[in-house]
Amino acid sequence: MYSPDPYDPQHGSGPGGWDHLAKKWNKTTLQADFPLNMLTPAVLKTQALVYRALHHWRDQAAREEDESTRYVLPNHFLFTLAESPPADMAGLVGVFKGQVPGVVKKRARELLEVVKEAVRRALKVKEDVEEVKEEDAKMVVEEMVEEVREVQVEKDMGIWGINGPFL
Repeated sequence: MYSPDPYDPQHGSGPGGWDHLAKKWNKTTLQADFPLNMLTPAVLKTQALVYRALHHWRDQAAREEDESTRYVLPNHFLFTLAESPPADMAGLVGVFKGQVPGVVKKRARELLEVVKEAVRRALKVKEDVEEVKEEDAKMVVEEMVEEVREVQVEKDMGIWGINGPFL
């Protein structure tokens, strides 16, 4: 009995997963083991989130249309869209240079909305990270002030205590 390959959109695992495809195409910054943390540039986070969203959309569209994923959106277009997300319909259509796949033509608005939502999520993550950085900075400053106070108290007490060595 036939069963379709499992697809895990969160982790990208499986033979048809986004992680497998990124490794196959040597796209290091799009792979699951690439660290997406506070130190990662915002553009790389955006590209990764757009890539994962596009890959998931392509898989769903292929299942609904009963077509192959590469027929729905060829791999090179998937990576092009992820690396330079379009902001509008003209930008989306322009990526294909006159060779827009049929399913993309049919579902262009849906695809553009997927890209925009992924970019919004990436910007939200950036705002959250900046907020965390600001909170961390405040905490670090408070810790430094406390350390300065402790050093000042030790200095005031001297090496031998408050009364000095001869009392």
